[in-house]
Amino acid sequence: MEEELAYRWEQQCVYIERQNEELAEGQLLKEQQRRHREEKERCQLQQMQVQQEEETTEETAALTFAEYYLADPTPSILTSLPESRDLYDPAERDIEEELLFLWTVEV
Repeated sequence: MEEELAYRWEQQCVYIERQNEELAEGQLLKEQQRRHREEKERCQLQQMQVQQEEETTEETAALTFAEYYLADPTPSILTSLPESRDLYDPAERDIEEELLFLWTVEV
């Protein structure tokens, strides 16, 4: 009878030990899954931040281009027109040509 009690006691100890090992293993798996999930979330967040930065950069470039493209062209046009002489005041041009002609004749 004592041998049977000792055997049962030993079996119960083995069972409790296995149960504790399985619990510890389960906790390790849960911890690994938690760390994996957190790492995955961190990577997703990083990717979203990079994507937002890229979109912001593209939007800024597009806005800068649009501002440049749609900027008031008057100053640049007005400074280049007299040099190209595409548009001119006919009266002013006649006066300049007459004066140059009269000047060259008098000399």
